[in-house]
Amino acid sequence: MPATVIFFAKVCSLVLAISSYCYGHSEHHHKTISAHKHGEAEMSIAMEGEDVEIDLQSSAADIVGFEHKAHKEDEKLQLAQAKLTLQAARSIFQFEGGDCKLLEQSSDFSAVEDKISNIADHIHTTHINIPEAKQHSDISAHYHFKCTNIGSLKSLSININEIFPAIEKTDVSWIKNQKQGHSELNIKKKKLYFH
Repeated sequence: MPATVIFFAKVCSLVLAISSYCYGHSEHHHKTISAHKHGEAEMSIAMEGEDVEIDLQSSAADIVGFEHKAHKEDEKLQLAQAKLTLQAARSIFQFEGGDCKLLEQSSDFSAVEDKISNIADHIHTTHINIPEAKQHSDISAHYHFKCTNIGSLKSLSININEIFPAIEKTDVSWIKNQKQGHSELNIKKKKLYFH
């Protein structure tokens, strides 16, 4: 992976970590990755050479409809459906030009998955007194595309607001070689232009 993409990813991670620390260390303990707002998602796109890295972060409520651990069967079904939907990268992202192919995709639903991996986690979670209604949980996804003709990449359509209607707007920050930009996408405006 090119050094600039790695640097951009580290900067984004640092910003998210700092905002999480500042937002999450108040009088009450909250489970958050960043200061999240319902109805809003954040996306970062880094492009260098033939690599395109896309990171998405959204409130769990906007993706699966709840922010607590999935206990009921219908919640587990919603969780499974959301995982499959986020894995279908071609339905979320349509590249105009670039000859882009998905190399890898991952997602993190740990904030709402009902899994206790070890006794230490169980002990830790039993001592945190967080009312279910006060929890803030996020879901994130990562996509890595290889674009063999990145010079011809004109635009990227992002259908996240259409696929998950509870996401009313998506704040997108992107960097492509020496250019960078920011855009706010919604159900009516879903295309990013890079030229």
